[in-house]
Amino acid sequence: MRKIALGLLVTFVAVGCGSSQPAPRAGYRPPPPNNAPRPPGTPPRAAPRAGGLPGLPGFGFRLPVFDAAAIPRPINVQALIASLGSSPCKPAEVSPGNWVGFDCTPASLVSRAIPVSFSRPGSFTGGGGPVGSNMPTNIDHRGSGLDGPIKNQGAVGTCTAVSLSTAMEHQLRRLGYTDNVSALHLWSNYAQPRMGMAGDSNLNKRITTSKTWPYDPAQACKMMDRPYDSCGAAYGVTPGTGNADPAIQAARKTSGANGRFQLLGVERLTSNDPHALAAIIAGGDSLWVAFNVRSENWKTRNMVNNVIQDYTTTEATGHAVVLSGYRTVGNQLQFQIHNSWGKGWGENGYAWISDKMVATQLRYAYRVRVADPKGPSPQPGPSPQPGGQGGCPSGQAKDMIYGQCVAACPNGQPPAAGLCAPSIPGMPSGPQPPAPAPGGNSGGGCASGQTKDVMTGQCVATCPGGKPPIGGLCLPTM
Repeated sequence: MRKIALGLLVTFVAVGCGSSQPAPRAGYRPPPPNNAPRPPGTPPRAAPRAGGLPGLPGFGFRLPVFDAAAIPRPINVQALIASLGSSPCKPAEVSPGNWVGFDCTPASLVSRAIPVSFSRPGSFTGGGGPVGSNMPTNIDHRGSGLDGPIKNQGAVGTCTAVSLSTAMEHQLRRLGYTDNVSALHLWSNYAQPRMGMAGDSNLNKRITTSKTWPYDPAQACKMMDRPYDSCGAAYGVTPGTGNADPAIQAARKTSGANGRFQLLGVERLTSNDPHALAAIIAGGDSLWVAFNVRSENWKTRNMVNNVIQDYTTTEATGHAVVLSGYRTVGNQLQFQIHNSWGKGWGENGYAWISDKMVATQLRYAYRVRVADPKGPSPQPGPSPQPGGQGGCPSGQAKDMIYGQCVAACPNGQPPAAGLCAPSIPGMPSGPQPPAPAPGGNSGGGCASGQTKDVMTGQCVATCPGGKPPIGGLCLPTM
């Protein structure tokens, strides 16, 4: 089987983004099985749709949910256009009445990388897709309610924060939560249209829900760390004044005190291979991504059946979105875009983009990992089934830390707390269980108070609670 290198890097990247419409480390806990007890107060998990994978959504129609907590603000379109003049970032009406001011922030990479190799999974049921006979032809995470609401960032370059909140919501729904993440709380921690800063500034922080701090584009503009940003003209406010605004500071204080969900990590996938990315989506993840943009092609009126038409020239601008599914059309894959431009864009906020554009215009692709530090402990995995490791279904193995049946690592080894070991010369090819302690509490012959790191096999300090670290990281206390 051909191997596809997908580096898993805890790193972040700068990216510019569009803005929209006038009128609103510890470790990773894998998703519990469908029969696992839910967090208190959450509704029953939606049943998987036909055509998908066991425990994962299939391709099926589901009405989109919209962000009801957002605060709508009228936009002064004339003032917005006048403020940009002949700038290459001049606003575009991407759908009727829905204006977007694309950002021209140069892309730059912040490199804090922990590379982990992936190969194309080969253990899916279903099939018939161009990604291989063992891959589903269609995946739509809306089918099982794993998608968060469609949001509208307004005429502010906050696509990195809004799309990050959407990606986090997908992971939360896999864990059984229906809460929505406050994009404004995320934005308040960096306030620049850079994807790298969005991740760096929120890593390991606890973020509140949108009920505590709903999205308000006027407040987002006040926090914008660019004094002459065009959002000021759009909303009649002064960018960069958020630190002196009593309402914003009070909201930050309240949100900090009520921080709920922790962003544990952001994994960068270093390949633009559409088939490999589709395999990750089929495995249950949505992807936080950024595209090079040509604004004319991203306008609803220039789409064909809600498909963004291919383009070769771009405007040196970027836009961050979430890829929440894919479908097979002839011999082509089309990826589903969950955008942040409101329900008037595309088909109720969603559209499709070709595998060619993913291969040539995708800037970055990430998976996010979140947890509720105060949530319940992971539950035991599903009943043993023949064909896999440890009594798991074919292609799965029991996570070494949590004991749940999850997708096996590319080398066939079980993951540890949802993570596969990095492919680094001289290190083990897969997660290795810590060797039994010869007598005391230390593992594998390590000194007292030490144990072997699950990934590296080196003797290191034992984590609080007596667990071994994973790649130098300790799991959150469950």
